Amino acid sequence: MKSRSKVLRDKPHAAAWMKQNPRASRNIKRIVQAMSERYLGSHRGYIDRSTDEVEYRFGRAADDLVMEGAKLIGRKRHTTVRFHLYGPYAQGVHKSRTIKNRLGYPHHVLDIVISPDGALTALNDVIGSFRTFGGEAARLSPEANRLATQAVITDLTDTDADFDPGSVEDARQRALRAVAVRRGQAAFRKRLVGRYDGKCAISGCRVDQVLEAAHITPYFGAATNHVHNGLLLRADLHTLWDRGLLAINPDSGKVWVEKEARIEEYKTLHGRKLSGGWVKQCGPALLEHWETFVEGSAKAG
Repeated sequence: MKSRSKVLRDKPHAAAWMKQNPRASRNIKRIVQAMSERYLGSHRGYIDRSTDEVEYRFGRAADDLVMEGAKLIGRKRHTTVRFHLYGPYAQGVHKSRTIKNRLGYPHHVLDIVISPDGALTALNDVIGSFRTFGGEAARLSPEANRLATQAVITDLTDTDADFDPGSVEDARQRALRAVAVRRGQAAFRKRLVGRYDGKCAISGCRVDQVLEAAHITPYFGAATNHVHNGLLLRADLHTLWDRGLLAINPDSGKVWVEKEARIEEYKTLHGRKLSGGWVKQCGPALLEHWETFVEGSAKAG
């Protein structure tokens, strides 16, 4: 992990903003420090997106099934810490709301606004409920629990063969997990199998048992189960995609594999040119994923 000063030197817009706004800069630095001290994930850093604000992101830890990621947006008067969530969230006075991303998909967010002189009490209360920051599973709203339980019954029967519907304890654990599980996955996969002619979009593998329905941009509700936001991927490639180690350049249609993953077969996939009308049709979603991929690693080039 690079130091914050090194990252800022690599991000001229962010560095300039921090220098021009010392009071606001101190605010975002103390927030970053407070969150970093408890952070258990592996991807975080400043984003060089805008000249009139500064942005810092925390990727989720692998076992966090409530929070998709956290984004700090530093402005002159205050810093907003935005948590992107897999489902509705309610803990005391802190409740999530629904917004739409650039593709028009609705998803849940929780905002904590902190002024330069403000306390970090609310922030500490919230991050203490996310596993990404060392906390326990978040306290979900009744509606989130209802949706999660329903998802257990309707969506997960083909993903965990050892699930016992009669086990109350197992159902309780799976209810928490289900907030992060892609709803309608079976139908979504069926559409993708047809779209990609039963083969992995990247490797060409035709072994049906190892092919999975992957979302190009993160799952934020049923609306994201759209073929233009989906890839049929071999299971191991799906994992690389979700971990930010694999992407497709929407302009060139070429596969990019992170340097750390360019071993054995994955090395041969790097730079592979993909063909087919789906590359253009999935362009908006691929672009959003590509931008996140590039922001997370200068290696993407």
